[in-house]
Amino acid sequence: MTAKVCAYCKEEVRLTREHIWPNGFLKRGDFDLKFSERAGKTFRADLVIADVCEPCNNGVLSNLDDHACQLYDRRFSKYVEPLASVKFSYDYSKFCRWLLKVSFNSARSVERDLEVFERHISYILDGVRPRAFAVSTYSIAPSSFKRQPDGVIEKLYPQMARCGPVIPVSVNPRKFYQSYVTRIIQINSFAFILCLPRHSETSVRQCQNALRAFPGQLLHPSGEMRIGPPAMATLEAADGIDNWPEPRG
Repeated sequence: MTAKVCAYCKEEVRLTREHIWPNGFLKRGDFDLKFSERAGKTFRADLVIADVCEPCNNGVLSNLDDHACQLYDRRFSKYVEPLASVKFSYDYSKFCRWLLKVSFNSARSVERDLEVFERHISYILDGVRPRAFAVSTYSIAPSSFKRQPDGVIEKLYPQMARCGPVIPVSVNPRKFYQSYVTRIIQINSFAFILCLPRHSETSVRQCQNALRAFPGQLLHPSGEMRIGPPAMATLEAADGIDNWPEPRG
């Protein structure tokens, strides 16, 4: 029989279900549809993975989720209008660990780049001895469009939560992919790009330089910064979302 090993602490214990996105987080927004990269379709049910032990799930990982929920209440629930910049205050370590956790959860659901994420497990759990990585951020404004057939101008707000791989279009995609794992974590008007090196000798500075290929600015380690003005509008940020399959189940 295959041993049941927790994806985080690596102990052989009874496993529980871990939400890819925190359950309390999703309840704060109207995120009815979730896209499964593995299944290639959208669901109304929550996306979960069953490979996390109860102590990890209800302990340190839950604490990181609590911080993300606080950030949602204070900042992510508020949309950013065109030309606006907004103050963003956060606990740098907790927020980076949460971004890593959500990305690791998402990566495990499709079994992609796991060896890269596993180098960061100890940092996710205890917040010390971080390996090289970098995070950048930018904001997204609502898109204005004419409603048919009456021509009334309406706004489309970036009401979405998504996490997935992303490659910059301004560089050689194959060469970039061979050096870095980059994932976008978008929460309504706020996007965060997480950059992890594939090679252990890559430095933090090199990760930061790699993020120059994306819009935005580096997440400041002080825990306080201004984000904006928006780098793009909703229709550009959600490019391709109209091609998502119809929800099933």
